[in-house]
Amino acid sequence: MDYSIPSRYTRFICSFLEGYIQPKPINILPWNLTFMGAKKITSCNRRLITGGLFSLKHKAWAVMWAVYLSSVVVVINQYKVPPVMAALIDNLQVDMGTAGWLMSLFSLTGILLALPAIILLNRFSPKGSGLLGLACVILGSLTGAFAPSARVLLLSRVIEGTGMALIAVIAPAIVAMWFDPGEVGLPMGIWSTWVPVGSTIAYNLATPVQAAYGWRGVWWCGVFLGVIAFIIHALVVTKPGQDAPRDRGHHPGGTGVHYAPVFKNPDIWLLTITFFSFMFGAVGYSTWAPTFYKDALGVNITTANFYTSLLYLTNIAGALACGWILGRFKKPKPVLVTASILCTILYSLGFSLPSPALIAPYMMARGFIAVFIPTTIFSLAPATIPHPQLSGAVMGILSMGQNLGMLAGPPVVGQVLHYGGSWQAGNYPMLLGMLLSTTATIIFSIRGQVFPAGKRAGLDQ
Repeated sequence: MDYSIPSRYTRFICSFLEGYIQPKPINILPWNLTFMGAKKITSCNRRLITGGLFSLKHKAWAVMWAVYLSSVVVVINQYKVPPVMAALIDNLQVDMGTAGWLMSLFSLTGILLALPAIILLNRFSPKGSGLLGLACVILGSLTGAFAPSARVLLLSRVIEGTGMALIAVIAPAIVAMWFDPGEVGLPMGIWSTWVPVGSTIAYNLATPVQAAYGWRGVWWCGVFLGVIAFIIHALVVTKPGQDAPRDRGHHPGGTGVHYAPVFKNPDIWLLTITFFSFMFGAVGYSTWAPTFYKDALGVNITTANFYTSLLYLTNIAGALACGWILGRFKKPKPVLVTASILCTILYSLGFSLPSPALIAPYMMARGFIAVFIPTTIFSLAPATIPHPQLSGAVMGILSMGQNLGMLAGPPVVGQVLHYGGSWQAGNYPMLLGMLLSTTATIIFSIRGQVFPAGKRAGLDQ
């Protein structure tokens, strides 16, 4: 029995759709279906079936959500260590310094692999690069689940960190390539919640899983989530030129890409300085905040950890609000400058709170406002170059600055606290960092060039 659509009707309907409906039908089924004796569905049939259900915009959002899931799963695996840190120290017989490297290795790996991730993105395409990153996370978590010693567990974290480094570069590049600069604000705002959402899930998921199956159960949970993300990424994610009926130009995945325009672009380095300085203060404060609340303000450690988690929870609301503002008003530069100035004020007060009653409103305000900076940077960065195929390189440089800030912030702030003689001394390195960040954003807002959708090479030409 023939389940395919008669060719004479197919040609007529496809011709009608291709001529009068925008965007044109696209093909999201990369295979021919044969079932119940049916003939193979023709290419035009597949375009007709899928084109009626999924427009190019629908496909873009499907890709964004698949990439978002992959990103959140990677963060869950990154932040599965802190909730079970005590169990790891006891079971593996390691000191606190060694245990601390279980988290720090992620940032170090991100620094070392940020630029190589660019090459992988261009060599293996968005789908292949993302699958490679997820495979590293799955393999690393699987290795950790069987780890007999701290050394093997540290090795597993290096493998997982490799996946994190790849996804951190690949994910925003994929979002940027599927949405034009004028439309990328909202999807990038949603994607920017990947760290607070993933870390929140990790903190809440790890405790019951550990209670039921031990700390290794948390690692097996990471493997399971990684496999799910891997399958969805493989089924959904492609690059626009592979599915889109219109030519969106060259994108990561091509060959013969030259990176000189990226490294010579001062606007990209201004955004990278902004990101480095921001992450320096953000992670520098959140690392020591629970101890400050406990020792200086007399808050018990459980409540202190809860207050710190408010930062991540309000990050989610702030990222969504920033995405909406960017999409609605399309004025990213004023948003970035305003957020940087407000954060400069907030960061200078972090270790000077006089009362426990001020902790919650301070952390909520800080979490809501601060996330405007990375969300806006991720939205602006791909549009600072006229060549869409270099978006991955831009994200790689930003990722390097981000991880450098995360690596440097905690020890520098800790040393200042140690030698400064008071908690208030910790405000100074964060203030200096945010002054540098704000200066870079102001310079960028004055001289930075952002290429509109139609003026980027390969777009709408």
